[in-house]
Amino acid sequence: KSTGLSAATMVADGLCTALSSDYYYPSMLQAPFRLAADGILPFHEAWKQVSAGPAAAVKLHDRGAIAAGMRADLLLVAEPADVIPAQVMQHWVAGMPVYRAF
Repeated sequence: KSTGLSAATMVADGLCTALSSDYYYPSMLQAPFRLAADGILPFHEAWKQVSAGPAAAVKLHDRGAIAAGMRADLLLVAEPADVIPAQVMQHWVAGMPVYRAF
């Protein structure tokens, strides 16, 4: 029997506003897709758990959303079509391209 907390349960119960990880960074990309696939949150709300939520928690007010005046840290993710893990196709940091898979 597990006695640990389930992040998915906490999100479903409305007890979580930010998901982050200091031990397995790929989980942050997968989390919104899993939360949506499991019917816990719509994808756009699940994505806020790994973008806007953590940015707000550490007072990085220039990131976490796509809007005028924001830093423009962006990921282009291949449409998963129920495939997890999701795959990053392109990545921009402060509006500058830093990674391209193709």
